[in-house]
Amino acid sequence: MKNLFFLFLLFSALAYSQNYNLNINLKTGSTVTFSVDNIQRLDFGGVANTFQLSVDVTNGWNMVSVPGLNSPDQNVDTWWAYRNLSANVFMYNNGYQPVTITEPSTGYWMKNNGARTYNTGDEWPAGGIQIVTHNPIPGTSGWNLIGGYENSVSTAGITTIPAGLISGPVYRYSGGYQVATTLDPGYSYWIKLTGAGQIIIPDALIKNDFVTENFFNDNWGKIIITDNSGKSFTLYSVNADVDLNTYDLPPLPPNGIFDVRYSTGRVAENLNSFQSVELQGIEYPINIRVENISIVLQDESGTGLNKNLNPGEETILNNDIGLVLVKLNDTSAKLNFQLGQNYPNPFNPSTLINYQIPNDALVKLKVYDPLGKEIITLVNEQKDAGSYSVNFNAQEFSSGVYFYTLQAGDFVSIKKMILIK
Repeated sequence: MKNLFFLFLLFSALAYSQNYNLNINLKTGSTVTFSVDNIQRLDFGGVANTFQLSVDVTNGWNMVSVPGLNSPDQNVDTWWAYRNLSANVFMYNNGYQPVTITEPSTGYWMKNNGARTYNTGDEWPAGGIQIVTHNPIPGTSGWNLIGGYENSVSTAGITTIPAGLISGPVYRYSGGYQVATTLDPGYSYWIKLTGAGQIIIPDALIKNDFVTENFFNDNWGKIIITDNSGKSFTLYSVNADVDLNTYDLPPLPPNGIFDVRYSTGRVAENLNSFQSVELQGIEYPINIRVENISIVLQDESGTGLNKNLNPGEETILNNDIGLVLVKLNDTSAKLNFQLGQNYPNPFNPSTLINYQIPNDALVKLKVYDPLGKEIITLVNEQKDAGSYSVNFNAQEFSSGVYFYTLQAGDFVSIKKMILIK
């Protein structure tokens, strides 16, 4: 009997140390046999130190993480056996960096071959993923790509040391960047800090007081861009007194992935002047619809596209349209003749020139060298009343001071610009 008790303790210890539970079968006579089943190991106190995990990924690029330790190693191929082997797995540290070994709490971009659900019991061990200590995550100033641990937790519960470093919401990726209210195991998330510090992930799901509608006010103007594959993203027009820096979007996804943003890198902007919209991974044609605002929509030259869209109106753009420019169209304000200062200035090699006319007129916009010789005509046509933006590419010209003139009817205006190469 003492030997039996000793063996029981021995195999119980083995079960604890090797991630196994113990089943004891007593036979007749003096023979005792033991069988070991691959289930969950328990720590002292009866708390499981492995957990079951299921992660859905789409065909193509996904933001993923490893919330614990896998068997037999932490290699990217161990975690994602069906990933696209022609593409690297990337982490982020002031830029994307390829990795082959993963670690908990770090976020990754992974390209998968086909949509799939990764499960314990299928791609991962049936006994589960091993739980790791919930250490604080080192964070740098700016954007950080992180993952959580084995529990779904509220983004509202995330804190930092020192306190108050978080700027704006936490973002996930789902056909475009979206505000995240929870951190779920196996996925990764963007969080922006105003300074270096530590990111503290809460251990339990708490009430999330973050309300998306409060961050993106329902009364703000909306520009909804939907491509031919059905992917859609909303940009906002903000006139309220808000800190636009909190509306910075995370870094661009890897090349070719759907992304829409203002050229400032934001999801919300003041549109009192023209703002360009950057499009990546778009399948044309695209639909542009506006709500709560009226806008002027132009292409880079101001000639291929020049439309006014009122609330509820939409338009279709084909891929012959390059850079898209948007600006508020305040129909209640009286337009005046105006030639704006080019931006940027100085420039190399391209710059934008804005102008507006209060009535229909023959418009001539020309550029001259310092000696007064005309070097290029940017506009020479009849224009409707409105605001316009024209791109001037000076690739073939040398550095120096240039002048540009606007003539519309009897109105004439001249401004100076500087090309620096």
